[in-house]
Amino acid sequence: MERPGDTDRALLELAALRDSLRDSGNRERAGRFSCDGCVSWCCREGFNSMRATPLEAEAILRLLEERGGLEEGLDRAREAVERWRLGDDAPGRTYTCPFLTAGSRCGVHGAKPLGCVTFTPVRDGGCDQDGDRLAAVLERAAVLNDRALRGEAWEPRPLPAAILEAAYRFFPRATKQSRQ
Repeated sequence: MERPGDTDRALLELAALRDSLRDSGNRERAGRFSCDGCVSWCCREGFNSMRATPLEAEAILRLLEERGGLEEGLDRAREAVERWRLGDDAPGRTYTCPFLTAGSRCGVHGAKPLGCVTFTPVRDGGCDQDGDRLAAVLERAAVLNDRALRGEAWEPRPLPAAILEAAYRFFPRATKQSRQ
């Protein structure tokens, strides 16, 4: 399926926003704290209620497609939606991220949602989300989503649900194959 140029441009701008968040977070904590040894509490049930926009989900889908892991990613997202009942979009419902690896690393690090990027180590053995840094880029991210979706209504959804919705929108052939 040919993707519109607006989506490609919006994805490039989203990647620039993600990079700016990473750069500012890395400068702030340079040499003080590290994610090494992290047990990824912020990615697990009981803590994680991360939501993603359609554009963030599309970025993850493209990363998975580039790696040859689109089908597996869709299966993981579908299992998470079913297991934690994320389809009804209950606010605050927590879940373990379907892209958290067995080694407690992000399996989609290069395209992770902006909210995930703002979780940074603030002390040994712990991290926190920098809400101020996130708020500064969310408004711009909303404009990018509006442009890429050409006025279609959208809202952030739990990451696994957002992944499936973006797959139906941008990868319809893959979603049909994975349901068979």
